[in-house]
Amino acid sequence: MFVVWNPYLCKRRWIKWPSGRFEEDQIAFGYDNSSCGIFGVSLKGDYYSYARDQESHGFLWCFDFKRERFGPRLPLPVDPSIVHGVSLSTVREEQLGLLVNRSDTYKMEVLVTNKIEPDAVFWTNFLKVDMNSVGKYIGSGSFYIVEEENMVVVFGGRKRMFRTCIVGDNEAEVGSRRTFFANRSASQLSD
Repeated sequence: MFVVWNPYLCKRRWIKWPSGRFEEDQIAFGYDNSSCGIFGVSLKGDYYSYARDQESHGFLWCFDFKRERFGPRLPLPVDPSIVHGVSLSTVREEQLGLLVNRSDTYKMEVLVTNKIEPDAVFWTNFLKVDMNSVGKYIGSGSFYIVEEENMVVVFGGRKRMFRTCIVGDNEAEVGSRRTFFANRSASQLSD
């Protein structure tokens, strides 16, 4: 069991963990010190996170705060066995964004939801980038979609080396050795 705390309402609830064992449990509600981590996103009153188990290798998991329980496993729009890294974000607080780093092709894909139902998620491709053309690996850090500019800003890295990747139609200059840019028109791939 774990406890969920709502600081706004000053209430706590104990939630029974669903049966089954997971290789990676990435769930976080509330905080108890000044450090923080982002493992999922909140969208329209529900909490979505990426989870893996031994059978399915990867899926989206939704916690419904109104019903106080987890919903069914939602499939990823790509084969989970070829996924190297996954990150979630929100788009205008209306849609989910999904960043996927594929281990088979060294491509980074960004997808956005068209529709979310209790037992299904519908996705559309927003951007695909061949990371070989960029020459750097960004990992599966946090990201932000700027729809008006047709760009994605990805923050990621490993250990002490953090990078920022801006992928879009217009390049920008940032004075950092650890920052690199990819031009969307040169790097975008067809399906």
